[in-house]
Amino acid sequence: VLAEAPFSLTFITLRKTRKFTAGEFSITYSNIKPQLYWGYKEINVGQVNYRIADLGKALFDYLYLAAIGSGKKAREFLSQSSRLNWDALDDKAKREFADAVEKSQSVKMKNILKYLQNAKII
Repeated sequence: VLAEAPFSLTFITLRKTRKFTAGEFSITYSNIKPQLYWGYKEINVGQVNYRIADLGKALFDYLYLAAIGSGKKAREFLSQSSRLNWDALDDKAKREFADAVEKSQSVKMKNILKYLQNAKII
């Protein structure tokens, strides 16, 4: 969904938020409330288990954690065509995102969803 190449990876965790940097690359572990820690598939690679978020839930987590508020700053962020590739979202991902917003009961995310629906993005 991101239209730009990230120099940072973000992992969602129930543990404390932490950031590790090596040169221009960083890894961030961002804390999320336990009631929002869902919407992923578990993948086993060798002896390691990974939880990979569904596309709609990953978008929710990204916007939920972004310091963009829910007003004018958020609308500007969401409407920047170079920031997010909205065409990468299929109908299933759009439903997952909308479902995540409803489950979250977050006022910020409800305002973002309303803007995206009014702009006919979602």
